[in-house]
Amino acid sequence: MKGILALICVIILSGGCEKPTDTSQTKCFIDSEFRYRFENCIQIVHLTNHGYMMNEDYLSNAYNCLHAITNIHRKVARSGGAPYFYPNGEEDSYFEDVDNWYSWYEQNKCTITVQKADSLIRAFSILDGNEYDWPLSIVEIVECN
Repeated sequence: MKGILALICVIILSGGCEKPTDTSQTKCFIDSEFRYRFENCIQIVHLTNHGYMMNEDYLSNAYNCLHAITNIHRKVARSGGAPYFYPNGEEDSYFEDVDNWYSWYEQNKCTITVQKADSLIRAFSILDGNEYDWPLSIVEIVECN
């Protein structure tokens, strides 16, 4: 009898048997390395969209990493070896891409890690037939130019 009474007390004190449904009560681990690399890719896109010239490989890696990780098809165009650009009349597409990437991050920040992202980038590289990797940090890119 004492054992049953103790069990009932534990259940009552612990809030019952149900798991919390409010996600704000659950712990969220944010991988700071992933957040830095993801933000770095967006900053590379931002700089080039505002006229900063850099090695196209850095920009290509930034766009392709963002696509591989988020599975969001970017609206940027590329034609005949020309650098990436947003077509005339579609200037808002840049802002839409950035908004979509940040929205994706907010929805996935508690579950995505740099290891998962690395796996997604490797898989995308294989499917696309090219080798992609995280671009250099924006600081390294600016120092190289």
